Amino acid sequence: ALGSWSVETQLEQTDGVWRGDLVAQADAIRPTTGPAEDGLIGVGRLTLAETTRFDLEADAGGLKVEAALSRPEPVLNLGDLLDPGWRGRVEVQGPLDTLARLYLPDEASFSGNVSGSAEFQPGAGAGAFEISDGAYRSQTAGVRLSPFALVADFSGEQLHIREARLGDGTGGEAAATGVIGFTDQGLSGDGEVRFEGFNAVSRPDLFVQATGNAQLSLQGRRLRVTGETDLDRFALTPAQSRGPNIPQIEVEEINRPASLDRPYRRPIRIELDYSVRAEDSLFVSSRSYNSQWSADVRVEGPLHRLTLDGGADLRGGQAALLTRIFDLEEGRISFSGPIDRTRIALVGRHERAGLEVIARAEGPIVQPRLSFESDPSLPEDEVLSRLLFDQDTAALSPLQAAQLAAQLSGRNWLGAVSDAGRRIGVDRLDIRQSDSGELALLGGRRLGENVYIELETGTASTLGAARIEWLITPDIVVLSRLTGDTDADLAIRWRRAFD
Repeated sequence: ALGSWSVETQLEQTDGVWRGDLVAQADAIRPTTGPAEDGLIGVGRLTLAETTRFDLEADAGGLKVEAALSRPEPVLNLGDLLDPGWRGRVEVQGPLDTLARLYLPDEASFSGNVSGSAEFQPGAGAGAFEISDGAYRSQTAGVRLSPFALVADFSGEQLHIREARLGDGTGGEAAATGVIGFTDQGLSGDGEVRFEGFNAVSRPDLFVQATGNAQLSLQGRRLRVTGETDLDRFALTPAQSRGPNIPQIEVEEINRPASLDRPYRRPIRIELDYSVRAEDSLFVSSRSYNSQWSADVRVEGPLHRLTLDGGADLRGGQAALLTRIFDLEEGRISFSGPIDRTRIALVGRHERAGLEVIARAEGPIVQPRLSFESDPSLPEDEVLSRLLFDQDTAALSPLQAAQLAAQLSGRNWLGAVSDAGRRIGVDRLDIRQSDSGELALLGGRRLGENVYIELETGTASTLGAARIEWLITPDIVVLSRLTGDTDADLAIRWRRAFD
């Protein structure tokens, strides 16, 4: 932030009474990208004598705050200034934009107008405020709230949220009401949120639109959330690679000093008892697969130790496995307990001329076991050879045989090559060895679901080549190949099954 602030004080204690003045002044405090005329300008003055008085006048980009508070008795201990013995009035009016920019990160913004006032008496206070024409956006979180409006009031030790309305900018709406109480033991209260067709998150990697409700109950430092949600649309594009998860553990501290247990110092513990449903509206996809699911899951427990019960069923999709497209035909994700106990059972089918391959992934979702079977029936190494190289194992070069052995043994050779391919944006990356022992690099990428293009680098004695495969129908494939010496080939594969 830019700008300046200063504090001048001249206080002394005589005959047990504090006397003097403290003056704090702010001059054009603003974000680094904001103009000086929109900065926070203000003066606050505390006067201590036989009576005590505090006056404040501030302006932040048109947001005006005025306060005139007093106490009828002198101050014997400076800590008494925090006691609820003040009387007077506080008023606030104007746009919140400048104040929001001081506190929000650069990628987030908030705009809106606030209007409110409060009257204070010793031991009590009452007031009301309203936010209108509000809009909040966070690019990182993928959250957009527009329009945003809030009507609330407080009396004594309770804050009532009479109405809070949120829009998502696309027609979805959410509404909330609630009450919060302030006690010596901390906060307590209840609230309810209802939403319909609401876009809760909208990012390139995650989109969530939901309809449902949530009931909130706060007691001390424990917030319990119950309710149910129907996912109108949930689209997730997971990252290709992730770092190791950081485990979270619950810690019980022995002989903890009581001074550290003040309510405002301990985090709020959030517990869920929530149902989530998705009727053919859950989509999970990446560069190598796309899938559609239905789900019915119950989520329970504290955030750091959630348990899930229910499951998700596959409705359709495709996956690129070993550079081949598999149609996903069956799938079930089962939840029963902690998230790390989730299990998956997935079946995919790949068909080509003279060969049908079924791939099964079964077991813990973090490390399922992958197996293959084929028609006609072939050993697994033969199936992989056909998928990877379009050749029988007997026709593989030494380098291809090494790749196949690495795949069968679970070593990292093929995984390293595949990972390199993902990094440079291709669907297939391969290293081939010619009959003369020379190496060539091959890279391929799918253009949509039906077109595949492949480029092969030349070696010392051969020229490069390009190959295009176009799937016209499930039974007809057009193949074209062009080499660096302008040699061209065109072929058509046709298959027909007879009952």
